Amino acid sequence: MSMLNYVTDYGIITVDVSQIKTDVENEYKAVFGDDLDTSAATPQGRLIEAETAARANMLEVLAYICNQINPNEATGQYLDSLCALTGCVRNQATRSSVIATLTGVAGTIIPANSEATTINGDVFYLENEATIGEDGTVDARFLSQETGPIPCGVGELTSINTDVLGWETINNSTAANLGSEIESDEALRARRRTTLYNGRSLSGDVISALSNIDNIESVFLLVNNGTDPLIKRGVTIQPNTLYTCVLGGANQEIANALYMRNSAGCGYTGNTTVQVTDPWSNVSYEVKFERPTIKYIDVKVYLQKDTGTGDITSAVTSAIMSYQYGKAGNLKQLDIGDTVSPFEISSAITQMVSGVFVKEVQIAFHGEQLQTQNLNININEIARFNETDIKVRYE
Repeated sequence: MSMLNYVTDYGIITVDVSQIKTDVENEYKAVFGDDLDTSAATPQGRLIEAETAARANMLEVLAYICNQINPNEATGQYLDSLCALTGCVRNQATRSSVIATLTGVAGTIIPANSEATTINGDVFYLENEATIGEDGTVDARFLSQETGPIPCGVGELTSINTDVLGWETINNSTAANLGSEIESDEALRARRRTTLYNGRSLSGDVISALSNIDNIESVFLLVNNGTDPLIKRGVTIQPNTLYTCVLGGANQEIANALYMRNSAGCGYTGNTTVQVTDPWSNVSYEVKFERPTIKYIDVKVYLQKDTGTGDITSAVTSAIMSYQYGKAGNLKQLDIGDTVSPFEISSAITQMVSGVFVKEVQIAFHGEQLQTQNLNININEIARFNETDIKVRYE
């Protein structure tokens, strides 16, 4: 039997069926003579085709198995095993998240995991402990009890399940960021490439560790290696400290990840302090990180008359809401510190709503004067949209 032939393309193993057929034909001719008719209409031709198919099927199985040791091609449990070698684990299904406003008696502490229910009967729980402020309100992040894309529209999270003395009402002025199903092979391969850092003291290591925490939406990181305070876009970062601003995730898990990845002797800057116990010395340390302020953005979109079909207003609103979470075409999500651009909003609408012509997009921080210039966001802030603050007009 002649040598089995594989075609290799950047580490991907495939089967060259045409070469297999040539090999089989040559083997028959070596036995019956070079003048053997091997056309498909002859008995020997049919036998050659059958032998070719059998060998190709076997080699395709072998090629599939061989490709399972290539992290860029592996699937299923094979891919899980390869990712585990570098500490990357497939994300399980995530929960929907929503920012809700809680009202009640100032100073009331609402424990983590306190529950509320939407008008549709879906249960959401408080991610981290919240304290009602002096004005009688506090904004806090709730997660759906069930995983996956659990919906919660504007004004739908209204019923309090957990009795907490001093907690009076709950409501949400923004729709939920929908959760997702278990991470696909394609998404896991892509994430593995961005989380290969697994050491200590590099910024990439810290981001990799935070990226593996459930329900993390956005991370901003900056290190001040100098001996003087560093003022950067609205934030003063103390000397020799790590500044990390994180949206989503449990406080303790974030603090643990920062402690395990931050270099020795480097301090922390942030508005949230969590105690972490060193697993080797059993000594407790304070870890600080920032929780971002949500900057709500008003949007007014001007469309050319007689463009698009169907409920264009709803479609445009949906496109803008999807854009902020990175679900609008090829546009990245709005992360902590990202500038809000009318041009990008227009691009999101164009990509997601067919047949419309966007004449102009105006934006502003909620309640301020609308304009067509970019809105600069500090590194301790993140921009978000409310469906009720998006207006569509025709000209």
